[in-house]
Amino acid sequence: MCIRDSSHIAHDCFVGDNCIFSNNTTLAGHVTVGDYVIISGLTAIHQFCSIGNHAFVTGGSLVRKDVPPFVKAAREPLSYVGINSVGLRRRGFDSKKIREIQNIYRILYQKKYNNTQAVEIIQAELNATPERDEIIQFIENLFNLTVVIELTTFGFIFPLHSFLNFKKTELAAATLICCPIILLHNDKKIFFLVVKVLSLYLSISFF
Repeated sequence: MCIRDSSHIAHDCFVGDNCIFSNNTTLAGHVTVGDYVIISGLTAIHQFCSIGNHAFVTGGSLVRKDVPPFVKAAREPLSYVGINSVGLRRRGFDSKKIREIQNIYRILYQKKYNNTQAVEIIQAELNATPERDEIIQFIENLFNLTVVIELTTFGFIFPLHSFLNFKKTELAAATLICCPIILLHNDKKIFFLVVKVLSLYLSISFF
Protein backbone atom coordinates (compact mmCIF):
# COMPACT_ATOMS: atom_id res chain seq x y z
CA MET A 1 0.00 0.00 0.00
CA CYS A 2 1.20 3.51 -0.83
CA ILE A 3 -0.05 6.47 1.23
CA ARG A 4 1.31 9.83 0.09
CA ASP A 5 1.94 13.06 2.02
CA SER A 6 -0.76 14.66 4.20
CA SER A 7 -3.25 11.83 3.73
CA HIS A 8 -5.52 10.99 6.66
CA ILE A 9 -7.26 7.74 7.61
CA ALA A 10 -9.70 8.23 10.47
CA HIS A 11 -10.93 5.81 13.13
CA ASP A 12 -12.44 2.39 12.39
CA CYS A 13 -11.52 2.34 8.71
CA PHE A 14 -10.67 -0.81 6.78
CA VAL A 15 -8.20 -0.53 3.89
CA GLY A 16 -7.38 -3.51 1.67
CA ASP A 17 -4.12 -4.54 0.04
CA ASN A 18 -2.18 -2.81 -2.74
CA CYS A 19 -4.04 0.51 -2.53
CA ILE A 20 -2.64 3.88 -3.57
CA PHE A 21 -3.73 7.08 -1.77
CA SER A 22 -2.36 10.20 -3.45
CA ASN A 23 -1.49 13.43 -1.61
CA ASN A 24 -4.13 14.86 0.74
CA THR A 25 -6.52 11.93 0.51
CA THR A 26 -8.88 12.04 3.49
CA LEU A 27 -10.98 9.16 4.83
CA ALA A 28 -13.58 9.88 7.50
CA GLY A 29 -14.47 7.27 10.10
CA HIS A 30 -15.81 3.79 9.28
CA VAL A 31 -14.82 3.92 5.61
CA THR A 32 -14.16 0.59 3.86
CA VAL A 33 -11.69 0.46 0.95
CA GLY A 34 -11.15 -2.75 -1.02
CA ASP A 35 -8.02 -4.13 -2.68
CA TYR A 36 -6.17 -2.40 -5.55
CA VAL A 37 -8.07 0.86 -5.10
CA ILE A 38 -6.50 4.08 -6.41
CA ILE A 39 -7.65 7.37 -4.87
CA SER A 40 -6.24 10.48 -6.51
CA GLY A 41 -5.14 13.61 -4.64
CA LEU A 42 -7.33 16.02 -2.70
CA THR A 43 -10.15 13.47 -2.39
CA ALA A 44 -12.44 13.41 0.65
CA ILE A 45 -14.50 10.33 1.50
CA HIS A 46 -17.55 10.62 3.73
CA GLN A 47 -17.95 8.38 6.78
CA PHE A 48 -19.43 4.90 6.29
CA CYS A 49 -18.80 4.92 2.53
CA SER A 50 -17.43 1.79 0.84
CA ILE A 51 -15.15 1.62 -2.19
CA GLY A 52 -14.99 -1.71 -4.00
CA ASN A 53 -11.97 -3.62 -5.27
CA HIS A 54 -10.10 -2.20 -8.28
CA ALA A 55 -12.03 1.10 -8.19
CA PHE A 56 -10.48 4.41 -9.25
CA VAL A 57 -11.50 7.80 -7.80
CA THR A 58 -10.32 10.92 -9.64
CA GLY A 59 -8.60 13.86 -7.95
CA GLY A 60 -10.56 16.44 -6.01
CA SER A 61 -13.61 14.20 -5.66
CA LEU A 62 -16.08 14.46 -2.80
CA VAL A 63 -17.16 10.86 -2.21
CA ARG A 64 -20.58 10.91 -0.55
CA LYS A 65 -21.77 7.52 -1.78
CA ASP A 66 -20.39 4.02 -2.26
CA VAL A 67 -18.20 3.28 -5.28
CA PRO A 68 -18.77 -0.24 -6.69
CA PRO A 69 -15.91 -2.59 -7.64
CA PHE A 70 -14.05 -2.00 -10.94
CA VAL A 71 -15.65 1.45 -11.41
CA LYS A 72 -14.17 4.88 -12.16
CA ALA A 73 -15.76 7.67 -10.11
CA ALA A 74 -15.46 11.35 -10.98
CA ARG A 75 -17.19 14.74 -11.29
CA GLU A 76 -19.20 16.77 -8.80
CA PRO A 77 -21.57 15.50 -7.63
CA LEU A 78 -19.79 12.16 -7.80
CA SER A 79 -20.80 9.95 -10.75
CA TYR A 80 -19.74 6.59 -12.13
CA VAL A 81 -17.98 7.29 -15.44
CA GLY A 82 -17.06 3.82 -16.70
CA ILE A 83 -14.92 0.98 -15.49
CA ASN A 84 -11.26 1.14 -14.53
CA SER A 85 -10.18 -0.67 -17.70
CA VAL A 86 -6.60 0.66 -17.66
CA GLY A 87 -6.05 -0.52 -14.10
CA LEU A 88 -7.63 -3.89 -14.84
CA ARG A 89 -5.33 -4.47 -17.84
CA ARG A 90 -2.31 -3.60 -15.73
CA ARG A 91 -3.41 -6.24 -13.21
CA GLY A 92 -3.75 -8.99 -15.78
CA PHE A 93 -7.46 -8.93 -16.65
CA ASP A 94 -7.91 -10.06 -20.26
CA SER A 95 -10.15 -8.36 -22.84
CA LYS A 96 -12.96 -10.91 -22.42
CA LYS A 97 -13.13 -10.33 -18.67
CA ILE A 98 -13.06 -6.55 -19.10
CA ARG A 99 -15.94 -6.74 -21.62
CA GLU A 100 -17.91 -8.81 -19.11
CA ILE A 101 -17.45 -6.15 -16.44
CA GLN A 102 -18.37 -3.43 -18.95
CA ASN A 103 -21.61 -5.26 -19.78
CA ILE A 104 -22.50 -5.44 -16.10
CA TYR A 105 -21.71 -1.74 -15.71
CA ARG A 106 -23.99 -0.83 -18.65
CA ILE A 107 -26.90 -2.82 -17.21
CA LEU A 108 -26.47 -1.24 -13.78
CA TYR A 109 -25.82 2.38 -14.69
CA GLN A 110 -26.71 3.10 -18.31
CA LYS A 111 -29.94 1.19 -19.00
CA LYS A 112 -32.26 3.20 -16.70
CA TYR A 113 -33.03 0.18 -14.50
CA ASN A 114 -33.26 0.46 -10.75
CA ASN A 115 -30.86 -1.71 -8.75
CA THR A 116 -33.30 -4.55 -8.17
CA GLN A 117 -34.19 -4.82 -11.86
CA ALA A 118 -30.54 -4.59 -12.92
CA VAL A 119 -29.42 -7.35 -10.55
CA GLU A 120 -32.21 -9.64 -11.74
CA ILE A 121 -31.21 -9.07 -15.38
CA ILE A 122 -27.52 -9.65 -14.64
CA GLN A 123 -28.28 -12.91 -12.82
CA ALA A 124 -30.56 -14.10 -15.63
CA GLU A 125 -28.47 -13.13 -18.64
CA LEU A 126 -24.83 -13.43 -17.54
CA ASN A 127 -23.00 -16.54 -16.42
CA ALA A 128 -21.81 -16.67 -12.84
CA THR A 129 -18.18 -15.54 -12.46
CA PRO A 130 -16.24 -14.25 -9.44
CA GLU A 131 -16.38 -10.69 -10.83
CA ARG A 132 -20.12 -10.83 -11.55
CA ASP A 133 -20.88 -12.22 -8.11
CA GLU A 134 -18.62 -9.65 -6.43
CA ILE A 135 -20.50 -6.78 -8.07
CA ILE A 136 -23.89 -8.29 -7.21
CA GLN A 137 -22.84 -8.83 -3.60
CA PHE A 138 -21.70 -5.21 -3.35
CA ILE A 139 -25.04 -3.94 -4.71
CA GLU A 140 -27.04 -6.26 -2.47
CA ASN A 141 -25.13 -4.99 0.55
CA LEU A 142 -26.46 -1.54 -0.34
CA PHE A 143 -29.98 -2.98 -0.17
CA ASN A 144 -29.30 -4.08 3.40
CA LEU A 145 -28.70 -0.47 4.47
CA THR A 146 -32.33 -0.09 5.42
CA VAL A 147 -33.60 2.58 7.76
CA VAL A 148 -36.61 1.35 9.73
CA ILE A 149 -38.64 3.99 11.55
CA GLU A 150 -40.97 2.75 14.25
CA LEU A 151 -44.04 4.97 14.48
CA THR A 152 -45.38 3.75 17.81
CA THR A 153 -48.24 6.24 17.73
CA PHE A 154 -49.81 4.26 14.90
CA GLY A 155 -48.48 0.87 15.99
CA PHE A 156 -46.66 -0.07 12.80
CA ILE A 157 -43.25 0.10 11.23
CA PHE A 158 -42.55 2.31 8.23
CA PRO A 159 -39.47 1.14 6.30
CA LEU A 160 -37.50 3.28 3.88
CA HIS A 161 -35.81 0.52 1.87
CA SER A 162 -32.65 0.90 -0.20
CA PHE A 163 -32.34 4.63 -0.79
CA LEU A 164 -30.32 3.98 -3.92
CA ASN A 165 -33.27 2.04 -5.32
CA PHE A 166 -35.51 5.14 -5.42
CA LYS A 167 -35.57 7.88 -7.98
CA LYS A 168 -34.69 11.19 -6.35
CA THR A 169 -38.24 12.52 -6.76
CA GLU A 170 -39.71 9.38 -5.18
CA LEU A 171 -37.31 9.53 -2.26
CA ALA A 172 -37.98 13.22 -1.70
CA ALA A 173 -41.74 12.62 -1.76
CA ALA A 174 -41.46 9.72 0.71
CA THR A 175 -39.38 11.85 3.05
CA LEU A 176 -41.76 14.82 2.85
CA ILE A 177 -44.60 12.51 3.89
CA CYS A 178 -42.58 10.78 6.60
CA CYS A 179 -40.81 13.68 8.32
CA PRO A 180 -43.90 15.63 9.52
CA ILE A 181 -45.26 12.44 11.12
CA ILE A 182 -41.94 11.88 12.89
CA LEU A 183 -41.93 15.48 14.14
CA LEU A 184 -45.50 15.10 15.42
CA HIS A 185 -44.28 12.03 17.24
CA ASN A 186 -41.61 14.33 18.74
CA ASP A 187 -38.69 12.15 17.69
CA LYS A 188 -36.24 14.75 16.41
CA LYS A 189 -33.23 12.39 16.39
CA ILE A 190 -34.86 10.12 13.81
CA PHE A 191 -36.03 13.18 11.85
CA PHE A 192 -32.48 14.50 11.49
CA LEU A 193 -31.20 11.01 10.61
CA VAL A 194 -33.69 10.74 7.75
CA VAL A 195 -32.87 14.22 6.45
CA LYS A 196 -29.13 13.57 6.62
CA VAL A 197 -29.43 10.32 4.68
CA LEU A 198 -31.60 12.06 2.10
CA SER A 199 -29.10 14.91 1.81
CA LEU A 200 -26.25 12.47 1.22
CA TYR A 201 -28.13 10.72 -1.55
CA LEU A 202 -29.08 13.98 -3.23
CA SER A 203 -25.48 15.20 -2.76
CA ILE A 204 -26.68 18.26 -0.86
CA SER A 205 -25.00 19.26 2.40
CA PHE A 206 -27.76 20.53 4.66
CA PHE A 207 -25.62 20.20 7.78
